Amino acid sequence: MQTTAQSIYAIYALVYISYRNKPVNPSEISNSSSIPKRFLEITLNKLKHHGILKSKKGPNGGFILSKPPEKISLYDILSATESNLSLFDCEKHLPTGCHFKQFLESINCQHLNLLKSITLEDIRKQESQYFLDFII
Repeated sequence: MQTTAQSIYAIYALVYISYRNKPVNPSEISNSSSIPKRFLEITLNKLKHHGILKSKKGPNGGFILSKPPEKISLYDILSATESNLSLFDCEKHLPTGCHFKQFLESINCQHLNLLKSITLEDIRKQESQYFLDFII
């Protein structure tokens, strides 16, 4: 699985939002990073559509997490931004038959379980000093 820029932007935005105690406007996130505002808006709306974010309209509006960071998995995030989370798809490359399909499916399953075990809170812990220095 090769992640797209959208997935990286989504992770950055979610960590950023998780440190705020108020709705966050896409412009604020865009100004704090090199993420183009329009692309960020598309990404945030995908995350909203998948139930990861909620939005609030109005002058003090913006995006907030729909649940605590420890309840949002990397799998949830990547499922919103990527079309395929599998590492291997041998049938795509070997149309005459994939003789080691079961082995590769086992690896795919382990990969998905790993993504499900990593939470936004885990990512926050790894990147906390950067974000706290930047946001405060």
